[in-house]
This record gives sequence, C-alpha cells and structure tokens, in this order.
Amino acid sequence: MELSAMADNKANILLGVSTLIVTVLVSFLFRHFVEAPYLVLPTALLLGVCLLTIVMAILATKPKVSKGTFTTEQISRREVNLLFFGNFYKMDLPVYEWD
Repeated sequence: MELSAMADNKANILLGVSTLIVTVLVSFLFRHFVEAPYLVLPTALLLGVCLLTIVMAILATKPKVSKGTFTTEQISRREVNLLFFGNFYKMDLPVYEWD
C-alpha cells in the first residue's frame, strides 16, 4: 500500500508540474514567437515532453479493474497482484494461500 501511495504521489507531482509548464507556455511564450522565432523549436519540444508526461502520469495512476477471479496459470506467471484488494476478494482461501 505504501509503494502504491508513493507512486500515486509522484505521478500527481509530475502531473501538476507538467500542467503548470504547459499553462505558462501557452499563456506567455506563444505571443512572443513573432519577436523571437528561435523559441519555436525549444517550446514545441518542451510542450511535447510535458504532454507525454501528463499522459504517462494519468496512465500510471489509472487503476486496473478486475473480476477478482484468476486461474492458477495467471498466478504462477505473476500476472496478478494479490496485494490489491480488488484482485483477491473473490478467491478461495486455499488458492490465495497457495500463492
């Protein structure tokens, strides 16, 4: 739970900082492109990286919704995280103990 909370916190920080950078780029820098055209390429690169960071941070915090039942093959291949409540609440106790 603690590792999941740390990952969520880091993704939240990345999301906030990237959104702030995009806001600053759009509001301040775009109107100066006529005066300083050499800023177009670095601004586009920074904007692209920030947008990619925003998308990756959203995907990192998006929960996986599962049915709660898994096969023994999925468990042995470690495709299931049994530490998350949504993944084990419908499992039989002997199967959970086996894993």
